[in-house]
Formats: sequence, C-alpha cells, structure tokens
Amino acid sequence: KDMDDDQFETGVRDIIYRGCRTDDGSYIHPSDNRAYLKSSLMPVLQEGMVLLVKALEAQRIQYASWDEFETNELPDSWSPICPLDWLATYLQEHNPNLYHASAIQPKQWSDLTRREKLEMCFRHLDRDESGTLETKGLLVMA
Repeated sequence: KDMDDDQFETGVRDIIYRGCRTDDGSYIHPSDNRAYLKSSLMPVLQEGMVLLVKALEAQRIQYASWDEFETNELPDSWSPICPLDWLATYLQEHNPNLYHASAIQPKQWSDLTRREKLEMCFRHLDRDESGTLETKGLLVMA
C-alpha cells in the first residue's frame, strides 16, 4: 500500500513504540542500558554533583561575607546559581560522547529518507542483531 509521508511517519513511530512493549504491554529496556549508565553516565553525573555542591557552597560563602562586593548591594550582573541549569550545562560540556565539530552530525528525523527510517525501525526490532525478525516479535507488532 502506498502511503503519503504523514501516514508513513505515523506507521514508523508506531512500530518503534510497539517494539519496546511486551505481550502484556510493559516496557522493555534494551539489555545494555544499565551497563551504559554505570560506565558512561554515572561517573560524569557523580563528579558534576560534587562540583555543584562546591559551587553552591562557594557562592553561599561569597554572599554571606560580602567581601567580593564593593558596595552593600549586589551587582546587577550577579545571580544565584540555578542547580538544574548548572548541572545540565556541566553534563553537556563533559559528555564523553559529544560530537566534535569535524565529526559527522546525526541527521534529524525529518531529514532521514524513508529507507533510513525503515532501517532504523528494523535495527530497533532486531534485538539479537541477527539480521532477521522473529515471528513472535512480528506477532506482537501486529
């Protein structure tokens, strides 16, 4: 059946969504998620949390002492640290998987061809990376 672009995109998203579900409807995490989080994310996150606490403490001491301020008023440029913004910036700057400017940048979903979208769906459904889809998995998708 020939589909227009909107129908095709809806179908691909539906396949990806259903590919993460089991027969009973619960979500399946890819098997290597925990190992990835432990090896890649947690060390950077832990270091970022320690540095965030140090930055907040330094700012608290600076604010309490008023030594840095020439007048008894806070400068217009001064603002308190927003912990979420600070940590988000830290994680972005210290991302071990950060793409370099010279590296090939990933394509946006809207820039992918139909073939690339289908290949992405297939790789997502081919959990054992055998190059084939199991009948059971196809039945779950149906």
